[in-house]
Parts: sequence; structure tokens; C-alpha cells
Amino acid sequence: MKDVKISYEAMQALAKFVQDVSNGFKEPEDVVKSADYVSPFAAWLLAKADQSVFTKSGKLLSKSEIDEITLDFTMGRTLTEEEAVQTIRFIYDKSPYLQMFTSRSVDKLVVPIKGRVITKENLISNEKNGDAVANVNRRIVHNFGINMLLEHFNLQKDIPLQTVIDNMYNPNFESETMNDVAIALANDILLLVTNGLEYTSYASSENFYDLNRGFVRILQLADGSNTNTYGNLKIHGFAGKHLTPQKVDAHGVTGDGYTAANLIALMRKMYKSMPMEYRNNPNNVWMMSRVDADLYLDSRSDMASPSNTTRETILTTGVVPRFMGYNIVVLPDLYSINETHKYQPSVPGAIIFGDPKNIEVAMSSKPLVTTTKFDSRGDAGPVYEYDFHGYMDVQVARPDSFVIAFDGAK
Repeated sequence: MKDVKISYEAMQALAKFVQDVSNGFKEPEDVVKSADYVSPFAAWLLAKADQSVFTKSGKLLSKSEIDEITLDFTMGRTLTEEEAVQTIRFIYDKSPYLQMFTSRSVDKLVVPIKGRVITKENLISNEKNGDAVANVNRRIVHNFGINMLLEHFNLQKDIPLQTVIDNMYNPNFESETMNDVAIALANDILLLVTNGLEYTSYASSENFYDLNRGFVRILQLADGSNTNTYGNLKIHGFAGKHLTPQKVDAHGVTGDGYTAANLIALMRKMYKSMPMEYRNNPNNVWMMSRVDADLYLDSRSDMASPSNTTRETILTTGVVPRFMGYNIVVLPDLYSINETHKYQPSVPGAIIFGDPKNIEVAMSSKPLVTTTKFDSRGDAGPVYEYDFHGYMDVQVARPDSFVIAFDGAK
């Protein structure tokens, strides 16, 4: 089983974000905090609520002193381009699973993903028979594309007034708060990238999973047309098959048939369904739920197994062996092949075989905005409503490079 870890570069980005960005406020780490020190972030929040600000020594700060301390906050909270890009990278880095995909920061809302197909059997000759050559594909290179349309998302975090007061003298208060926001965003983005159902209008949608369509649902629905989150542009003919993954029906592996032996047989069929041009890609992995991975583990660690070496390795080290030479990767939010979606029981879980780098996740750095307002009558009492607004989309760059198995696949 593949152990996904945060890269060294990601840790560097995290350290730099906390030190330099922290949502736009720069606070050197080597500043010696005096008895009159107050957190600029906490002071700024209290000022928005017309609350008095005291130093640790008991000194009441005047409005001019507060303005001086919170100067970096007075110009609004719209991030600069550099801060926005760094913030997006920081969000991606908070989830090692998002790093499996091609996660990027873009500066526009419509992002094209280009595909290219080079045909076979292009050599022709009619010298011997003297007849005209019919149905010849004279166009060797076929280009087609899929557009990503980044849709709006909004995360709101309530910061209780008492929490601000308790952290008045905490020099890391803002960075800790932004860290919490980044973790929440990364978790939700991963959940949406994996289990998003579809994009519907904001006027009618109240379901989190309707904010965007995830890659699992994209692969389940792909049928030779562009099944992206916002339109129904269709690509017919030769290139259409390259927008369709290889689909394997898992009907016999669900319900009473959900056994280790049947799971192995299904995965073997999936492997054979992978086109040869993609089968030898060293970046391919088996993406499955924890439940399916545990069932696979049972099949390889059964005490009746004839392979004593494999059995003992699993039981002593806990390392699950690769299947057909490719790693097993557990996605925490993926539904088991024996389960259905929590909000749409008609949508089955899946197992996917392919290169996760062909799954594209994009966030736009242009309209990245954060706002904070005080609500004296919040549900949890007086709170500060921290809003993070951005735009994102997910798309599968080469659907034909994936094999997906689910109940009822056609």
C-alpha cells in the first residue's frame, strides 16, 4: 500500500506561508514580544466589534495605537496575485492526496486541457491493384480538448469573540487560524474532487456535493462526449472514444458476492481492460476505499494462502503487496465498490486503475478574496464570520487512460 507523504517542497511552502503570508500580514519570527505586545490580527478583529484592546500589562490602547498596529489590515483582505498563488499552494499542500493529482493555480476561469491522438494504419499504396483508395485516415494527428470551467466556492469559518480574547497575546494566532482554514479547504476540496455529483445552479442547490462534479462521477458518466461540470459539448467520431474510460461491471462483486476472491478477479479483469499503450505507465495506481483495500489485504494474508512469503510479509510489516506490479492507494473519501453515495443511492462506489496525474484540479488566483465581519448575534454567540471565496474545477485529462469498475457499468 502506497504511503503518501507531504513533500519537502510542500513543507518549505508551508513554512514560508506561515512566516511571510499569513493571509497578508507579515510578522517576523525573531521579534521579541514585549509586555505591551498584542496580536495585530486579534486587535483588528476586536476593533471591528468596537471592543476595547488592552495589552498584557493592562494598558488600554487608543484608536490611533490600534490603527498603527493593524495597519496591514486596513486596505481590505483581497489577496495580491503572489499571496493568492502561495495561498493556493499552501491549501494543496495541506492534503497529501491532492498532490497525487495535477493540482495547479491558474489565472483564469476557463482552462483548456488539450488532447492528442496519433492514428495507426496510415501507410497506403494502390500501385498493384490500380484502384482508388477508400476510407483512408489522412489526418495522422487528431487534436481535441476539454475545457475546465472554474465554479465559485465559499468557505465560512466562525471565530467566537471569546476565542479572539483568549488569543490576544498569542503571536501565532493569525497563522494558526489560517492554518485551520487551509486544512478545512483542502479536506473539502478533496471530498468534492472525489465525490462531487454535479454542478447545478446556485438558486436550486443546497447540497455540498452539487458544487462540482468529481473525477469518479466524470469517469462513470463519460460516454464519448465531454461530460464536464458545466456543459454538454460533444465530440463525435474517432476522437470520441478517447473521452471514454474502460468500464468494468462489478455487479458480481457486490452484495453477497463481495468476497476477497471476487475482488481479485475483478481487479484482474480491470488490468486486462487497460489499453496496452497505458498499461505500462509506471505512475498507474489502484485507487480504492479503505474497505476495499482491507478486503484485498484479507485475500493476500489469508493463513491458508499458498504463498508463505507474501503472508508473512503482510502479517509482520503490514505492507500490502502491489497488484500486477502497481501500488494500492487508499483515498479516504472514496466509496467502496459495495457501497453507494450517501446523497444519491443510485450512484455506486468504484475502484479506479490509472495515473492520478491525468486528473486535473485547478483553483484560480485572480478572484481569491477573504472577508471578515462581526456578527453580535451569531448562532454561537458573538462571532467573526471569516469568508474565503475562490473558484475551482476538476477534470479528467485522458479518460481513456483509466479503467473504472462499478456496479452496473456499461
